[in-house]
Amino acid sequence: MRGPAGASGGVRGPHSVRARAGHHLAPAALSSGGNVFERLAGGFTLLALTGDRRHAGQERPAAGFLAAASALRVPLRVITDTFDGQRAGYGRRFILIRPDQYVAWTGDDPPADPAALLRRAAGAG
Repeated sequence: MRGPAGASGGVRGPHSVRARAGHHLAPAALSSGGNVFERLAGGFTLLALTGDRRHAGQERPAAGFLAAASALRVPLRVITDTFDGQRAGYGRRFILIRPDQYVAWTGDDPPADPAALLRRAAGAG
């Protein structure tokens, strides 16, 4: 769709699918066939792209996030999927997404202190 002749858009800079803190999450298809945006929660969402392997010897690599969210009373949904297809374009296996669909944090391994990360992301510390 085009705007009126002579008009310009307000968006500047390059677009990237790569998940980066402070940037809006790009859409990507899940292995289930839906889009990641169809699964985002009203609170925080952790996208854990570890479904294709055991991560760091842990059965549930998102367990630390879930325990921290429960203790802090921060709403958190975990979406687990594989790190392939469009999701590999995110460039990281763990992506913490804020309620406004902006990326709060990314990493290839869970953080040493998920509670501190969630407190900072939620504006509580």
